[in-house]
This record gives sequence, C-alpha cells and structure tokens, in this order.
Amino acid sequence: MTQQKKSRKPYHRSPNYPGLALPEAVERAKTIYEHIGKASSPKKAVLEFLGYSSENGAALRTLSALKTFDLISYEEKNIVLTKSACNIIIYSHDQAKVLKELKKLALMPRIFNDIYNKYKSGTFSDIALKAELIDAYNFNPKKVAGFIKNFKATLKHAEILSDDGSFSDADETTDYEDNDPTQSPPIEQKERETIDMVSLKKYSYDIPLDIMEGTNANITFSKMPLQEEDLEAVKHWIDYYGKKLLQKKQVNSDKVQED
Repeated sequence: MTQQKKSRKPYHRSPNYPGLALPEAVERAKTIYEHIGKASSPKKAVLEFLGYSSENGAALRTLSALKTFDLISYEEKNIVLTKSACNIIIYSHDQAKVLKELKKLALMPRIFNDIYNKYKSGTFSDIALKAELIDAYNFNPKKVAGFIKNFKATLKHAEILSDDGSFSDADETTDYEDNDPTQSPPIEQKERETIDMVSLKKYSYDIPLDIMEGTNANITFSKMPLQEEDLEAVKHWIDYYGKKLLQKKQVNSDKVQED
C-alpha cells in the first residue's frame, strides 16, 4: 500500500522589500561599526555581532535589508559598512548631514521609491495603498500591513513623510542599474582603490603567536599613517578572534595532556 504524498499548499509570495525599517537597519549598522569600524569582516562574524548563531532566515533577511538600504556592501566574502552608513554614525552630531544620508537611503528600495514618486505630489491613506499593493504589485494580503508599517517608519525617520500622510521633497535622486531593486549605487573608485601588492609589503608585519611552534599572525595595512579609528578596528578584531584562538589553544593543550 503506497502512502500518498501530502500536497503543498500554494504560497502567495510578495515582491521583495526590506524586512526592517530604516531606523532598525541603522541601529544594526551601528552594532557592526562598534565591532569592526570601517574594516571588513566575514559574514559569519558579522552575524555573530548581530546576535545570530547561524545563517538562518532571520539573519539573512537582516543582511538583505542592510544591503537594500545601502548600509553594507560585499567585498568578495566579507562585509563592510558603506560610506553612507559610516557618515550617519561618525557625523551623528551633524543633523543636516545625517538627514541628507537618511533621505537618500530611505528611497533605495525600488518599491519605496516607486510609491514615493507616485504619491509625492499629494497624500495617501493606508487603505488606498493596501489596495494598490495587492492589485498593482501582487502583494500577499497578509504581508501588506508589515510592508506599510516599514515603509512609513522608514520615510518618517528620513523626514520625507509627515504624520498627515503628505510627502516632502526627498532632495535626492536614486539611480538603478538594470532595474534591479537591490542594486546599490556604484562605490566611488577612490574609496576602493586596488593596492599594489608590492607596496603592501612595507606595511606588513609578522607577529609571533604562542599557539604552536612556528605560528605567526600577519597584519597588513593598506595605507600609512594610520588613523585612530584604524587602530580601534584592529583592537576589535583581536578581541573577537583572540577568544577563539585561546579556546583553540586550550583544546590543543587538553589533547596533549590526554596523550
């Protein structure tokens, strides 16, 4: 007797949109900055900074939201905060500068930009927007309330949307490549210059580590002189990875004692 397979219930997927509102996404970016500053870090380490123990759905949705808002970018397999993210954090005392960045980032998600451009000359209501999202954007009705909540929180945080439903001028235009809603603006070339490996050697240092005989750590600086924030980033890396190295050393020591 063969067992019949249960048929999966069809699931109505909504268009992609950030799983976080901009205020929460900025707070996550601040957490990353507290650990690594402007340095890059492996995805696994960044997720641990944010409180995730694995690359689960919630963790990946968080990274996707940060990427969509142009708060992080990827350098090969590492994650680094963008110039805009660093500006918001470093210049927190300069309200005008921070607000300019927030206005730009708030409209990075393509669907946020579309809705803003459609309604910016007037006002909108939650009821009208809900109907349009379901009809024109093919949203799952169960996801509409969450989207509207994130959309409004994002634009209010950037002072683009007022409590009465009217829009102010965002002052920033967002360009996309190939109509990709998650495409970030190109990073300025001077911010990501490729460093000649020969010139790097004079800023490269071997540091002996008392883990096992003949083991060294190598630290490389791409520019000199260093700034104070560069040293802080190095300290954060040592604090984070030092604990893991000490744990590894203890495990090796225990094995030697057992033998």
